[in-house]
Amino acid sequence: GGAPEYMRGLLLAVCADALRHLALKPRGNDGIDTLRSILLYIDANFTAPLDIDTLAKNLHISRSHISHILRSKLGTTFTKYLTAKRIACARGMLRREGCSVTEAALGSGFETVRTFNRAFIRETGVTPREFRRSQRG
Repeated sequence: GGAPEYMRGLLLAVCADALRHLALKPRGNDGIDTLRSILLYIDANFTAPLDIDTLAKNLHISRSHISHILRSKLGTTFTKYLTAKRIACARGMLRREGCSVTEAALGSGFETVRTFNRAFIRETGVTPREFRRSQRG
């Protein structure tokens, strides 16, 4: 499911560009390799259904350790990081001509447009449609 294959390359390029705008500052050095593993896994899988249990199982790290690392190193939670990543990606998609709100929602990893709209408003203060209009002038 999700975006058509030809959109995947564009999506990944847009999302990579969008990551520059996430203001996350690593704190301290211990656990940095674990943090790197967590972030690389999320980067590679955020457009698919993903939860902390899946992450824990695939990285062989406990849920609580993942939570601790994200909280101590980045000052955030798994859900907040994942949502911010998906919204950053969606914002990049919405800047592109011909990308609908539905395509941006599903292509950036949200399961429903309704969930996407709520998260987008919480994260940016505007609806996806308002954002898209403001970007395209």
